[in-house]
Amino acid sequence: MAGPVWRRYLRFWRLDPAADVDDELEFHFAQRVAEYERSGMSKEDALVAVRARFGDTGAVRAELTRIDRRIARRHDAWLWADAVRNDLRSSVRRLSRRPALAAAVIVTLALGLGVNAAMFSFLDRVFLRAPTGVADARSLRRLWLMRHDDKGAIEATPMGVSADAFAALETALRGQASLALYDDQQLGVGGDSLTSRSTVIRASANYLPLLGVRAQLGRFFSSEEASLEAPSQVAVISDAMWRSRFGGDFSVLGKRLDLDGVAFTIIGVASAGFTGVDLERTDVWVPLGQRPIGMDDRMSWPAGGGPTYQVVARLADSRSDASLEAVATSIMRQFDAQAAAIRRQVGFGRPDFDSLERVATGPIVEARGPGRERKEVSIATRLGGVAIIVLLIACANIINLLLADAVARRREVAVRVALGISRARLVWLLTAPSVMLALVAGAVAAASAGITGSLLRARLLPDVHFAGPAFSWRPIAYTFLAALVAGAITGIVPAVQASRADVTSFLKAGAREGVVQRSRLRPLLVALQAALSAVLLVGAGLFVRSLRNVEQIHLGFDVPRLASASVRLPGFEPWDSATAARAAEAVRHIAGVEQVAMATYAPLSGGVLLARFYTATDSAHGDFARHDMDDVASFMSVSANYFATTGIRIVRGRGFSADPGWSIVVNETMAHEYWPAGDAIGQCIRLDKKENPCYTVIGVAEDAHRRGVIEKPHSHYFVPLAHPAAKGMGGYSMVIRADPARMGGVVVATQRILRSAFPAGVPRVNLVQDAISPAYRPYRLGATLFSAFGILALLVATVGVYSTVSYTVTQRMHEFGVRIALGARLTDVVRAVLLRALGPVVAGVAVGLGIAFATSKLVASLLYQVSPSDAFVMVSVPLILVATAVAAATIPARRAARVDPVEALRAD
Repeated sequence: MAGPVWRRYLRFWRLDPAADVDDELEFHFAQRVAEYERSGMSKEDALVAVRARFGDTGAVRAELTRIDRRIARRHDAWLWADAVRNDLRSSVRRLSRRPALAAAVIVTLALGLGVNAAMFSFLDRVFLRAPTGVADARSLRRLWLMRHDDKGAIEATPMGVSADAFAALETALRGQASLALYDDQQLGVGGDSLTSRSTVIRASANYLPLLGVRAQLGRFFSSEEASLEAPSQVAVISDAMWRSRFGGDFSVLGKRLDLDGVAFTIIGVASAGFTGVDLERTDVWVPLGQRPIGMDDRMSWPAGGGPTYQVVARLADSRSDASLEAVATSIMRQFDAQAAAIRRQVGFGRPDFDSLERVATGPIVEARGPGRERKEVSIATRLGGVAIIVLLIACANIINLLLADAVARRREVAVRVALGISRARLVWLLTAPSVMLALVAGAVAAASAGITGSLLRARLLPDVHFAGPAFSWRPIAYTFLAALVAGAITGIVPAVQASRADVTSFLKAGAREGVVQRSRLRPLLVALQAALSAVLLVGAGLFVRSLRNVEQIHLGFDVPRLASASVRLPGFEPWDSATAARAAEAVRHIAGVEQVAMATYAPLSGGVLLARFYTATDSAHGDFARHDMDDVASFMSVSANYFATTGIRIVRGRGFSADPGWSIVVNETMAHEYWPAGDAIGQCIRLDKKENPCYTVIGVAEDAHRRGVIEKPHSHYFVPLAHPAAKGMGGYSMVIRADPARMGGVVVATQRILRSAFPAGVPRVNLVQDAISPAYRPYRLGATLFSAFGILALLVATVGVYSTVSYTVTQRMHEFGVRIALGARLTDVVRAVLLRALGPVVAGVAVGLGIAFATSKLVASLLYQVSPSDAFVMVSVPLILVATAVAAATIPARRAARVDPVEALRAD
């Protein structure tokens, strides 16, 4: 007998190859035994004979089971593929009959997925992708100094070490890590500093080999060429520079490359794609010298100081991080203590030299280091979360659309359930269309994200270099994975709800009855969209107000009207004053130029001079108080027309005359700090020595920023251009005031004049506006993208409110007809619809404001003079959302008010 009869019916549910083989072997065994018994053998002898004839039945059974299982798997796979193919074909046919629904789902999801793909491509470059051309970046480390700032907080800076400290580190870490030195400079390449400035890395001989970079042409510099005492003038260039500047010429080796007027010989070309290890692009690597390029060897370093270099390490073992940090911390504390002692001894001490907390290791890319995120990068990481919120809002909207579509399919679903379809099969059947549409939307988003991501990087993050492919496999994979998840979520939620329908009630129900229409899910989805939209709009409002505050900062200069010009001469020689005067006069006659002044530093360049000075404490007895450089009062040497040229106002007194004599101008902060009880005008200041003549304060100028857009007020004073302290500092800057509309021509003409006047020098002409633009960029980035994402979320949420209210009105037409027939006024109907629509919106906005307030600390550090709980924003956002919801609900509400009660009653 071949197994129990009941087991045969299990074949309808699932094949069982092992049981089938057992049944088959048992059948043949029984048949052979019966045959031997008919031939006259006893049952015992027949069993022995059959066992001997069948042999090793275990091996036969195992082989037959393996074959049957392979056949069963193929059969199941064929059935599954056939079912999926049929389901997809059915979905395509259904979607082809609902093109509007399909288009709405694709467009909505493509918007949500597109912003996610664009943001992920940036985050991939900053946080995930290893620098192109670098070998095994996971074992590379950058060293950081974790110091206490003046407020006691820990601040991270790239580790700067002297040559002696590096030698001690290298000796102590031998066998644990290999170390290399480097630093960077921004230099003019090829003598054209206006249109071609590049980051140049000065590095030790083992720097490029330590990174694992290969030379595709020529070689890298040797230890002798990179000697700290006498570096050779050789250079390695990037593949990008080789192709763009030298046309990919293979005879480039041995050619000359000028870097700020210093001639270097090209000896090698780095491997294709390698442009350094940081976000900014590097095109040139030169041997590490004792001084920065162009620095005057006659200038002495401050006591206890000297040139310092950054350190990169390759660990021999990933577990060496802790040991490296401990050794480096011990050595750096010793050298810091020595430097601090020397500085205090000569009266040039700074207490924070004793504030080293520890040395930390971090990834090779500086932007990934501890506490070193640029504001643009910080904002972009927040925007990554914002992009996900936009996608969630889009998904909620699509669920609403598909819930409405499920109403139209409720009889179809009821019939399928009545015919015996399983719940899992039904859910898959209802989910398949949304998954298909999501994958199409993902393809659209992936195709467009390459363009939108490039535009985003070019316009808002121009300093970030995206080496390698513009759109790598990770963003593409992320986009399609997000599309798959979004499609599954948006399809499963309506499918599960539809699969729970009561078959009997649906088969009997009319057009205005059924489970779907009584679902509370749609108002919850509207509330979710309102909450998430509120979060985005709050962020947008905070960044817009922050940008407005930053743009309203008065810098003290007429920034749009100013340009600065200087000349870098060989050996850091100062300008010849007569030649500079003739060049300034020639620049003054350029069309569009209004005035030209001279100063030791350009406006907002960050350059200042520090010196001891003395202020009178008792003029009757000639007592003077000494102020060292630690008092942080800086000065500049300027020409008489400097204030009129730059736009700095003289608030009291006057500026310099043609013959300034022993006069001085102080800014408002210095006047308040050093003469708080009286007027600064007429006060005496001695410079450098007590024996110097007394400089009389003749004017008080308004505060002007010296380093950037956002800084605290600082004490500053101006001395006449001929002041001895400003001599020998490597020349002056020419400050040009011109018509902003003609500034481009002024810059080109000025550079031509300076190149003619100083043929041995390298001219630099820069717009002051360009110098401070990077300071505005983070706030513009946050305001622009938060606003764009917030508006997009608001539009999607508005569509969600409209579709929900429209759906509800359609289902309640009979009710409204009855109400109107019973005497309800039209305003009562409109009010009822609007109140029901606004309920979820108001609840969602309240939740959204709570979320925004709870997460405000994530953006607090990125704002300027704006509280994360700014009252104006917190009031404006709910008003905007409620007004938008009212506008979206008004059209369906008016349609409800115009229903014909006769038609509604006739429907019964």
